[in-house]
Amino acid sequence: MLLSCNFVYSQKIAGEYEIKAALIGKFCQFVEWPANSEVLNTEIPFRIAVLGKHNFGKLLDELYDDKKIKSKHIKIIYANDLKKPPDCDLLFISSSVGSEIDNIINFYNNKPILLIADSKGFAERGVHINLYSQNDMIRFEINDKAVKKSGLQMSHLILKQAKIVSSGAEK
Repeated sequence: MLLSCNFVYSQKIAGEYEIKAALIGKFCQFVEWPANSEVLNTEIPFRIAVLGKHNFGKLLDELYDDKKIKSKHIKIIYANDLKKPPDCDLLFISSSVGSEIDNIINFYNNKPILLIADSKGFAERGVHINLYSQNDMIRFEINDKAVKKSGLQMSHLILKQAKIVSSGAEK
């Protein structure tokens, strides 16, 4: 099956968080986790965690019910305790984490966990993929240095569609 590489979606066609929920899974198709990551352990599900107050509602549960990522069933985790970040394979960091973003990034620093957010400036701070709105479209930026530091590898197909940002990865 040929995968579409179009990552830009119009908010006029679908709601903002419906698009973001769909993009979370789509991004995973273009990311490779290292051999030492838990993603390759078929005994456990692919864990998508959302940290902080969010606007997904039940979208993630509904969208990923009976679906797979990396040939694994999906488990959605909702976490609000910023002092104890969740054990996961992909972490969506809500804007509600505010000033705690640096502590969260430091906790996951050098770990093969895909960090996604939708808050201005989070990519520059070390989040791997940051979603943003421009001209009624959902677009994304990637901190390539932070991705490499985590041990993840992104396909050139996703990188060529992203705005590449840096800084924050050297922490």
